[in-house]
Amino acid sequence: EGHVLRNPSSGVSQASRRIDARHRLVLSGTPVQNHPTELWSLFAFAMPGYLGELADFKASYGKAVDAARGALGRSRANDGPEDPEAAQRNSSS
Repeated sequence: EGHVLRNPSSGVSQASRRIDARHRLVLSGTPVQNHPTELWSLFAFAMPGYLGELADFKASYGKAVDAARGALGRSRANDGPEDPEAAQRNSSS
């Protein structure tokens, strides 16, 4: 279950990456719940080295995703309610 591996600095995650195995499998319904490093941690277990070192991954993708989330949050705040029915009810009040 991938959720136990999401935090790359946790003891369980670090220990799992040291397991010598020919095949590895990770199951996760939410591979990125809070931050891109969670995805890196899952790949670090299943496909070591595929996404590079954590520091490089954070520099390349973490900052970009955080910036995009910030912009998306500001955009949504300016758009008003996402539910069109709620918007219609509010406009007719």
